[in-house]
Amino acid sequence: MECDDNIGKMIVIDVETGEYGIDKTCVKTALKLKQYKPNARLFTMRIGYDVAVYFGDVIEHTDTPFI
Repeated sequence: MECDDNIGKMIVIDVETGEYGIDKTCVKTALKLKQYKPNARLFTMRIGYDVAVYFGDVIEHTDTPFI
């Protein structure tokens, strides 16, 4: 998932089923997953970064893989 095309995009994972989707803002993917399972518990991350959202100056790309 952490390929050049996906860096900076959001990944949304249904923690119970493992289903996931990737898009720019995570809104479309979250709505799609909730459509199939309204009570889904979703986990969201920004691919290639330590944080999903931030306040302030700059968000830095990390070279550390998510484990």
